[in-house]
Amino acid sequence: MAFYKDMLAYWTDKDGQTRAKQRWKYFEPDEYRQLSEVLGPYEYSCWTEIYMLIHYLKNSKVPCGSDLIATLRKEIEENKNNPDINWNNIFNYFDERNNTETAYKHEVVEVMRVLEPYREELTTYQDSFVLY
Repeated sequence: MAFYKDMLAYWTDKDGQTRAKQRWKYFEPDEYRQLSEVLGPYEYSCWTEIYMLIHYLKNSKVPCGSDLIATLRKEIEENKNNPDINWNNIFNYFDERNNTETAYKHEVVEVMRVLEPYREELTTYQDSFVLY
């Protein structure tokens, strides 16, 4: 729980605290990649939505260049079938952020413009099991 307290310590305003708590809610399931394993407490709570998602998908804090939209698309494409990624939780997170009164709404809109066209493909369960 130390990481959680450290992550929340970077915010004193309600808006930042809410974003950090929502990230914790959706990006920390035991059976999938955890954002806290990719980012430190500061990055976890303070990075913009697009930086956070790119680095979560990359599973790395390596710099991602200047064309963030193209980088996000690339990471989505490369991780479509990654079993470590919980796409339902990612969409649920951004849906909740979109419905939250926040000064960071523009960040959510920016990511959703890229993410939304993939919703059906990434959130529909694909059973590849074939019985012969």
